[in-house]
Amino acid sequence: MSEPGDRALDFRAVFESVPEPLLVLAPDPPRFTIIAVSEAYLRATMTRRQDILGRALFEVFPDNPADPTATGVSNLRSSLERVLHGRAPEAMAVQKYDIPLREGGFEEKYWSPLNTPVLDEHGEVTCIIHRVEDVTELVRIQRKGLEQTSVMNALRTRTGEMEVEIYRRAQQLQEANRQLREANEELARQRTRAEASEDCMTGVLESITDAFFALDDQWRFTYINRRAEDLLGHGREQLLGKVLWEEFPETWDSPFSQGYRRAMQEQKTLEFEAFSEILDRWFQAHLYPTPQALSVYFHDVTEHRRMRETLRESELRYRAIFDHSMDGVLLTAPDGRVLMANQASTEMFGYTEEELRTLGRQAVVDPSDPRLQAALDERRRSGRFRGELTMKRKDGSRFPVELSSCIFRDDHGAEWTSMFIRDISERKVREEERERLLSQLDEERRWLRAVLDTVPLGIILIGPEGNVFSNPRTEELFGIKLSPERGSAQYANLILHPDGTPVPREQLVSSRVLRTGETIIGAEFIVERPDGTRFPILGSAAPIRNSEGRIIGAIGVLQDVSERMKAQEALRTREQLLSGIFEHIPVGLRVADTTGRIIRANPAASRLWGATSALTPGLGECKGWHADTGEPLGTNDWPLTRALTKGETCIGELIRIECPDGSRKVVMKSALPLHDAQGRSSGAIAVDADVTDLKETEEALRRAVRSRDDLLGIVAHDLRSPLNGILLQLQLLRRQGQPLEHREQPALDAIQRNASRMNRLIQDLLDVARMEAGTLSIQRARVSTAKLLAEVLETQVAIASEQTLDLRLDERGAPPELWGDRDRLAQVLENLIGNAIKFTPRGGHIRVGAGAREEEVLFWVADTGPGIPAEHLPHLFDRFWQASRTDKRGAGLGLAIAKGIVESHGGHIWAESQVGAGTTFFFTVPAAHPSGTSRV
Repeated sequence: MSEPGDRALDFRAVFESVPEPLLVLAPDPPRFTIIAVSEAYLRATMTRRQDILGRALFEVFPDNPADPTATGVSNLRSSLERVLHGRAPEAMAVQKYDIPLREGGFEEKYWSPLNTPVLDEHGEVTCIIHRVEDVTELVRIQRKGLEQTSVMNALRTRTGEMEVEIYRRAQQLQEANRQLREANEELARQRTRAEASEDCMTGVLESITDAFFALDDQWRFTYINRRAEDLLGHGREQLLGKVLWEEFPETWDSPFSQGYRRAMQEQKTLEFEAFSEILDRWFQAHLYPTPQALSVYFHDVTEHRRMRETLRESELRYRAIFDHSMDGVLLTAPDGRVLMANQASTEMFGYTEEELRTLGRQAVVDPSDPRLQAALDERRRSGRFRGELTMKRKDGSRFPVELSSCIFRDDHGAEWTSMFIRDISERKVREEERERLLSQLDEERRWLRAVLDTVPLGIILIGPEGNVFSNPRTEELFGIKLSPERGSAQYANLILHPDGTPVPREQLVSSRVLRTGETIIGAEFIVERPDGTRFPILGSAAPIRNSEGRIIGAIGVLQDVSERMKAQEALRTREQLLSGIFEHIPVGLRVADTTGRIIRANPAASRLWGATSALTPGLGECKGWHADTGEPLGTNDWPLTRALTKGETCIGELIRIECPDGSRKVVMKSALPLHDAQGRSSGAIAVDADVTDLKETEEALRRAVRSRDDLLGIVAHDLRSPLNGILLQLQLLRRQGQPLEHREQPALDAIQRNASRMNRLIQDLLDVARMEAGTLSIQRARVSTAKLLAEVLETQVAIASEQTLDLRLDERGAPPELWGDRDRLAQVLENLIGNAIKFTPRGGHIRVGAGAREEEVLFWVADTGPGIPAEHLPHLFDRFWQASRTDKRGAGLGLAIAKGIVESHGGHIWAESQVGAGTTFFFTVPAAHPSGTSRV
């Protein structure tokens, strides 16, 4: 067609300047010769037109030989062949198709291809238009796994738009094909082959998603496609032949018009982004000038800019987190280089970030730390490590840290290591102080027991069931041996009033305390021993209450006051003893007056609450929770407060407290109201025992019991089944009543299998017991690795053949001799091969081999089984662990025993697996020393 001004468009130049990557391919499979290419395609693939025109597509763009999983060539060839035979466009899924570089090698690329046939008037394919869109950046952004909702939504929206756009383009191209067929029929009669090519190019311009228009040297519109009509809001019949500035005068000073004039003046291709005030959107424009015309392509990049801005803000946020973290953070390379260090790490180590980059990781790691190698091994094995190590500062001082480190790879596959470092020097000091205090507390407990055993006071505790507990002095006072089960009845008839009359049982101080809840101090009585001797005593007692305030017992103290002439001295002695007990008893004791003010606290209370907090007026400022329910305590819920305000006696309430220093403890709290001689309230006493360790021990015991029960359950199940099988088969033999014949041989085989299985289970349990006791026997000697493998394989090949499995030796040269226990190592190999046979489907392959690795011998057992999920790998070597509780093909002890045997040799065992591809177990043992027959 002709354009205004009788200037025909150069459609080949227009095609080559299209900003979308396009190839025109000949329909000559399997070559698919390249017959035309756009400039955008050359830029995207970093090629030159003269280097690719006339060549086969897959000769120019082969698969990346370094990527064995590459499928770009096969996928594209299949799509082109379908288009050729189906004569219909096909949009392909996003493809990974690496592009060869001129200097050698390949660059990773991801494309969204669309293949469209061009048909002649007979419906035959004359060529194929191959259009691609480079989506590498989008794929890499998706790989980064950004968690910000806005970025992810933008990516999903863009992906959806791409899919809709691809479908729309396919529909447009199908319509274009229909129109081209009709046009070709007319052109066959009226136009030359060149004019047919012109219409083909016009169809391409109409089908692209970029807006396009062409201007002559007088700024008149000579062509405009549908997309440009939509964006500009004018039809082509309104614009063709019209001057740009007259139709859009408001654009005269816009960045777009400035770019048009500059491109024409300089006769250079321009590409830029600018904001359109008219359309309120950002656009990317591509300008291709000639002396007589200007081709303009532009498309909306508003969403792209918004995504880039969101990504930049996300990077700023993460950088802020990195810079302001309270922990030291280092980003390092495998060779020890430090790439980044935050401010906290520079302050921690005393180096500047530039010094750390220069000196590397070895400047801060303490090589003398014996835990370092194990930490490196763990990180190398699992990809991460978390634990405690020693590090060093610039001044040479060492300090303890808590280190969390992991290995990760960037988009290019490069390996990096992150290190999060926390200085725990102060925590270590506190832990050492805690250990010292615990040791002191244990010593004080032993001292208290000695005091109670030797104190000249009889002390009686009456429990909730009426049982009595006493110290030796009590039995000495009564002259009888007290039994806890017989209660107070065994000594009630021995207690008399001062005038010698019997004390009714209901008047006994313990009975009064249990009945009324009162606290009795210094009541006078006479004790008459069974031998008839009498002596006066002073009795004191107080009730013991539970958390609900109900009396559940009483405590009584008996003092011999037979020396009337020495009564005052005896009284002072008692006070001194009580004071000594108060001061040295390893539980916290605090006495409050009637106003709630703490008037006295023993050293144990000060240690528990802090020297200042132990004497505070009340506990309202302290945080506490019921240990059994976790419910917080209110101000009036504390035992001491209830003893003061309600007269309750609280005994043994378990409360979890938060101390002033921020630590949390479990305390057994008791509180008793105090009364004077007239029975009036005089305050209360609080008893606090730190039972944090006891609670932890209790939880540990519970866990131990659960483990024991699990073990017993497994043993009971796995031993009973083979024994029952043996018994049933024996019964069958007895019923026969005749010598065994060949047909009865399977029964004997079944007995043999069950007995063997039972023997293995028992042996496994014995090995586990020996490992736990540290008595697993290892008899080391020089062993031929090759012979060991051959002997083990000889015993396993028949079993594998029964399962139609291919079990072979993986020969990679002669392995060195090892220093170890031949039978134990054979046990490890048989266990690993047995597992491989058990879990590999029929027709699978198992390879067993060994080789040298530094001063060790490395063994491996590889199978083509279903593989092990990554989350199960850390538990493989746990005792009794199985991936499925319903899997009864073993007791879950084999791998645990294998680990124990390998580690007893000083080696390591681990597994590597990929679901669907198989599993490989590795283990190492020391190699035999070349100069002798023994090796340490």
